[in-house]
Amino acid sequence: MNSIVAASSEAIVSTAVGKILLYDLSIPQQAGGTDLFAGKLALSSDGSVLAAAAPNSDAQYVTDRSLNIYSLPSMNAISSFPYAFNDTSSTPFLADFSLSGSGGTLGQVLLSLPGSGGDFYTREVTGISGSPTVWTDSGNSTPIDLSPDGTLIAVGNVLPPSAGSNLTSNIFKNGSLVAAVSGYGEAWIDNGRLLVANYVQNGKEPTIFTGSTIYDATGATLASIPPTLPPISNPIFPTPGSVYDANTNAIYSLTTGLATWQGPVPQIGNQRLGAVAGSAVVYESGHQVILSATN
Repeated sequence: MNSIVAASSEAIVSTAVGKILLYDLSIPQQAGGTDLFAGKLALSSDGSVLAAAAPNSDAQYVTDRSLNIYSLPSMNAISSFPYAFNDTSSTPFLADFSLSGSGGTLGQVLLSLPGSGGDFYTREVTGISGSPTVWTDSGNSTPIDLSPDGTLIAVGNVLPPSAGSNLTSNIFKNGSLVAAVSGYGEAWIDNGRLLVANYVQNGKEPTIFTGSTIYDATGATLASIPPTLPPISNPIFPTPGSVYDANTNAIYSLTTGLATWQGPVPQIGNQRLGAVAGSAVVYESGHQVILSATN
């Protein structure tokens, strides 16, 4: 499996054989799908809009880099952004994307390979049809974090743990810069709170994770969380006070950083997949998708 997303009573799974499968978790059984070799999926909070694109790894073997937006549960196409990998052309292709919780705002990281000049990245935030353009920049490849309503953007200067204490994240509102905070922005908890991971460089020792901070949309500190909460690459927030981490298959308190629910952690493979659907966690275990209640 390549990706799992979920919302309410549905889960969508991208498989390694080139299919996207839609499951109705209230039954539970498969309720639809389409043919697409997708490495990443993103889903709106209400489960009505799905974004899908080919995996970023081994791009030369999956030349179709198109980003497709679907309406669920019909899987009808809303829009499509055609991209193709070409290592001899400066034409940009998709490297990464993000979708707001509202399903109306799209972030894209585009990569071009202009010969011996080195890789060149551009980033843009638009509506899901490609317009209007809300924000754009160039020269940085870090992911774009969108607030649920799509009005707030957070982008880091480098990926952790690089740069240690020099990690910073910029916050934009409606495309305008409003603040810069220390640390790496992991995700917007809601439309007013950003979860940020903090790192320090300890002399010649490896970079150390020191805990997390929650900032508001103006860059003001709201709370500090001890390092009992691990750094999370793709946080999901089941409630305003909790966060799910697929890598550890656990839900943590955003106050104490302690786990409030812990599921089995698959031991096979480096990529662990999971998502939250209402009061349940959907995660990969071997070649199966497991649905586990959290209460």
